[in-house]
Amino acid sequence: MKNLLLLTLLMISFLSFSQSTFYPGTLTKNDGSKETVYFKNKEYVIDSNGELNIYQQESDESKIIITANDFTKIVSHNDQLFLETTVIKELKSTDKLILKKLVEGDNSLYLLRLEENNYYVDKKNGNYTLLEKRKSKDINSIIYKEWLFNNFNPSNLIAVDFSRISYDQDDLVEYYTDYNPNGNELTLENRVKPINISILGNYVNNNISLKSTSITHERINSSNIKIGLNINYNIDKVQNRVTAFGGLNYYTSIDDQGNSVVFPESDIQRRDAVNPIEFNYWSFNLGVQYNIHFDRFSLSPYLSYESLYLTSDNRIAAIFEDGTTFYDSNNFIKDPTAINLGFKITAFKNITATVEYSYLTDLSATYFNGQNLQVTEAKINRLSIGVGYKLF
Repeated sequence: MKNLLLLTLLMISFLSFSQSTFYPGTLTKNDGSKETVYFKNKEYVIDSNGELNIYQQESDESKIIITANDFTKIVSHNDQLFLETTVIKELKSTDKLILKKLVEGDNSLYLLRLEENNYYVDKKNGNYTLLEKRKSKDINSIIYKEWLFNNFNPSNLIAVDFSRISYDQDDLVEYYTDYNPNGNELTLENRVKPINISILGNYVNNNISLKSTSITHERINSSNIKIGLNINYNIDKVQNRVTAFGGLNYYTSIDDQGNSVVFPESDIQRRDAVNPIEFNYWSFNLGVQYNIHFDRFSLSPYLSYESLYLTSDNRIAAIFEDGTTFYDSNNFIKDPTAINLGFKITAFKNITATVEYSYLTDLSATYFNGQNLQVTEAKINRLSIGVGYKLF
């Protein structure tokens, strides 16, 4: 098991030298000159406090200190991330501000980030208009729904149709793309897919402790294989920090035996026995992981809940050396559950390695010893290591 863990970690170390973490764009200065700059994957170009994340080279150390007064626009290589600077007259300021274009069209929609608040700006024929959420002290202030109704209503909607439009990015983008001649929503920063599906295979080492009345047991170490299919939902499409996941897993049989002593405290009845066990099950799991991104790989600690379902041919027994049976039971009381704690390493964008520790609730089986109903409990702790591949 230790050798397998070392081999997997070495493999991931090798794979991690493959990923590119930056993508290029063009910065246009006030004098019209241009230069190549870089954006970083999994990072907002404008963060929550309005600071720009622009790099001169493909390295974290080359971040450029730049303000709205230093450039006119910055455009990514695929034209899907567009930053523009201008003065917004409604703000009663002569300072230029940085706008991020959300929708391109006859009317273009921009996002303005000020003091950790989002504002939205319309641009038509080179004129910028602040779409205000509510009326201000300015007598000429017009809230965004009224402005849209009077100034950007190509389909002649009635006033009540604007009541559903809320002051957030999703609703405004939807309106601008639905009713805007030539409206085209920009994809903005490089984004991960919201949903992806992965397959995985794990080698599982099971540490099994049996507990029965009148029997002392040795621990049983047995291994099996897990084959799983996971559906992952990436909550933040840009930073990709938190991922919720669920999946189905098939486990090959745990089929082994251990040694025990029946009536160990009796000099007369004391007898050696073996304990054959067989567990067959599949499972469904739900969990959440936190993704820590490095330059060329990601590390994701995770926690999941797993519900296990026993199938046929499950067994716990105690067999004496002469072949006679002390008990042999396949009458399990309930299906177990598991809490899984682990981490994933992702490289090459699509390849993952996992190490996971699992604590299972007891597997309990009943049997008759004479006239009395007895219970044997199997406590299982699992340590698994595996490799996965993201299908899409």
